[in-house]
Amino acid sequence: MVKHRTKNGGKMSNRTSKSYPTYLRHNLLLNILNEDQRSDKNLVLELCNRNGMNLEFASLDLQDDDDIVYLATKQYGESFYFASERLKCNKEFILRLIRIRGSILKFISEELRDDYELVKLAVTCFGGSLEYASYRLKNNLDIVKCTALQYVNSVKYAGEELVNSEGDMLELIAINSTCFKYVSENLKNNKDFCKKAYDINKKVRPLISIEIKKQIFSKNNEEK
Repeated sequence: MVKHRTKNGGKMSNRTSKSYPTYLRHNLLLNILNEDQRSDKNLVLELCNRNGMNLEFASLDLQDDDDIVYLATKQYGESFYFASERLKCNKEFILRLIRIRGSILKFISEELRDDYELVKLAVTCFGGSLEYASYRLKNNLDIVKCTALQYVNSVKYAGEELVNSEGDMLELIAINSTCFKYVSENLKNNKDFCKKAYDINKKVRPLISIEIKKQIFSKNNEEK
């Protein structure tokens, strides 16, 4: 197996084109080219435009090239994994990319995963990005609200402090009843909380446990 140079913590990549699914192997050509060809910016641009994963086999200099990395990531978001560490720490560059590829949050520096502006934009474009946000921002109500509006099931990545916060979770439930699924077990078993959630959004009723529903609705004979 031929090892290809990549600038990712100084490690060598052991991948070959055969390790990719068929749909990714299509037009994956840089792995069979020589070093000079992998350093040819025009050629690499053309190949990354066909398949962003060609970035893996580009020269180290071109993995650090704004134009190459932007085009490759735009074509296929996962290719940002092979970008240089400099670009993974470049907030302005990432802000450009994240508008079209919110999923790249998982590849950027830890410092930027704690950047409010950047993470908010990421989850607004792709709710699943919340999984890769910092602990602090996973517990930020505004960030999680944006997540709920973009893709509500990504609220499952919200932080422990937030899902245990009655006030925060009620605000989220007001946006979408599905958020009740991601409330802490402690709150789900709290009759008063469940009643408040129901009062805010009647659609949570099917999500409330049978036992709690009996306690909430029995007096009015609403439970069938």
